[in-house]
Amino acid sequence: MRETNGMSGTVPAKSSRRIYIVDPDAAAGAALREALSALGYDARSTGSVASIIAAAPAKRIACVLVDASPGDPSAFALQQYLHERDADAGVVFMAAHADIAMAVTAMKRGAIDFLVKPLRMSELLPAVEAALAYGERKREARQHDAETATRLARLTPREREVFALVVQGKRNKAIAEALGSRESTVKVHRSRLMRKLGVKTLADLLGIGSRRDLPGPRMSPDRLADADLHTAARRPRRARTPAPPLRADSTP
Repeated sequence: MRETNGMSGTVPAKSSRRIYIVDPDAAAGAALREALSALGYDARSTGSVASIIAAAPAKRIACVLVDASPGDPSAFALQQYLHERDADAGVVFMAAHADIAMAVTAMKRGAIDFLVKPLRMSELLPAVEAALAYGERKREARQHDAETATRLARLTPREREVFALVVQGKRNKAIAEALGSRESTVKVHRSRLMRKLGVKTLADLLGIGSRRDLPGPRMSPDRLADADLHTAARRPRRARTPAPPLRADSTP
């Protein structure tokens, strides 16, 4: 055992996953830490929110188990702290009494679960795993967004314009009209930008666009609408097959 940033716990595992326990009852926090450590978790315990903030839980994938006492806003303060820093950490509230109002508030603010003491392993472990999984998903999403941002930076200004119009649902002909270009040129830009972004399908391309603020085309919305109308007007209409004549009823 050793002290780390004022928090007692086992020597950190190589994994970046960690469980932080915040409980003003030192004995209860230590017992919970030992129980989780015995199951192979890297668990740390402390009696104050200030100590856990000093341990920088926002910098790693974590599950934060925090005691919520009626009238004590520190649990919500910690939850807000982690939210503002977009931490890869899921928060699980613990309370000695089932306070419905507090539980509802905690869940609305993004808590993974709200557990009532005494804790049961059958409820605690699923909550811990859900909190860690939440942190992992956030970490993966952040890394994916960073990679996408790097790829977007490789696009030329014209490729970004084409990308923005594709995301708006424009077809190649409408894009060409909007940009004053040829449809064949638009197809080339579209092929190149998909290759740079590492996508092969339109669905994947739209998925990137839905998570990004893309620059608009050098044309007002009104002109874009007009471009679509002009493109539609030039499309050849299919010849309509005349309807067969109605037969007179032979019944007298």
